[in-house]
Amino acid sequence: MNWNKRFFLPSLFLGLLTATSFGQSPPDAQPVPEPQGVSQTQTVTQIHSAPEEGPVPRSGSALLNWSGFYIGGNVGGIWGDYGFGDSSVDVTVRQPRGLAPGIFPDGPGATVVTIEVPAFHANTGGQFIGGVQAGYNRQFGSFVFGLEGDAVGLSLSASRSFTLHSDMLNVDGLTATRSASSDWMLTGRVRLGYAWKRFLFYGTGGLAVSNMTVDAIDFASVASPGSRGASDDTLIAGWTGGGGAEFAVSDAVSISAEYRHTGFGSQDFSLSGDSRFMVHSTHTDLNEDQVTLRVNIRVDSLFHR
Repeated sequence: MNWNKRFFLPSLFLGLLTATSFGQSPPDAQPVPEPQGVSQTQTVTQIHSAPEEGPVPRSGSALLNWSGFYIGGNVGGIWGDYGFGDSSVDVTVRQPRGLAPGIFPDGPGATVVTIEVPAFHANTGGQFIGGVQAGYNRQFGSFVFGLEGDAVGLSLSASRSFTLHSDMLNVDGLTATRSASSDWMLTGRVRLGYAWKRFLFYGTGGLAVSNMTVDAIDFASVASPGSRGASDDTLIAGWTGGGGAEFAVSDAVSISAEYRHTGFGSQDFSLSGDSRFMVHSTHTDLNEDQVTLRVNIRVDSLFHR
């Protein structure tokens, strides 16, 4: 009994202590304080209404609006080919008694001998050109329609000489030289292009106007040496077409490279000399190619700084 009493009392005490602990209610939870003036409803609404961030566009990748007026300048190179048609030389001669046939001034028994000059082509070689341009673009989506005019100064020329023979005159001393030159050109063209980012790829075509001067020089080295020349000049009209690529360096300035071919139809020239030589009319045409580098400035950018 005494052994049981020694362990019974401590066991009873521990049981009562455990029962008391389970019977007590847990301490009240402390609420989390809300920010002053902001409710839970407002906080949730703000989170769901925040815009989503997308990728930031890189500088220079935006599609440029090409609409508007522009002015600019151009430099480059040009090369061409003059085509000279058939022509002839009328030579006034007479046969003095006792002398060999030759070329002489008018006199008793004088006659006219016609000597043909064959057709030929002559290349101009490469030449420098420079000028100005102005135009207007209108953009519809990615497509651009425009009108452009330009004026350039140039220095095209070509010539060729022939030694002519006449069985009737029995001489080989008559030399004929034909030459042609042009020193300016104007064009009015349509441009149709496709815009991609800051690039504009375009084709262009329209009307071209220029000047042409044709010279004929004939030289005789027989009994009465000398030379006589004739010249004629006129305006010539034709077509021009080509294409290019333009890049917008900024919203105000663009640079481009352009190629064009220009063809002028055959033009008639009236050439005449003095009583010893007279050149009949001839016809001449011109075909030329050019490559230019161009700089354009948007006109509206000059007034919106």
